[in-house]
Amino acid sequence: MSESLCFLSATELADAIRHKRVSPVDITSAVLARAERLQPELNCFITLDAERAMESARQAERMVMAGEPL
Repeated sequence: MSESLCFLSATELADAIRHKRVSPVDITSAVLARAERLQPELNCFITLDAERAMESARQAERMVMAGEPL
């Protein structure tokens, strides 16, 4: 997924999710990929729980697809 998702505002991301232009999984994948790419240079994370982040994103995606509020 495009790293450009990492530069959208929270409002823009919420709107994109609401209108199903992008999924929570897509966003989380993009953010995790960027974090992984930049971590060696920036050393900005002590712990990054990608597995838990992706599970939360999958749960949010299920809710969106079911029409439930997040």
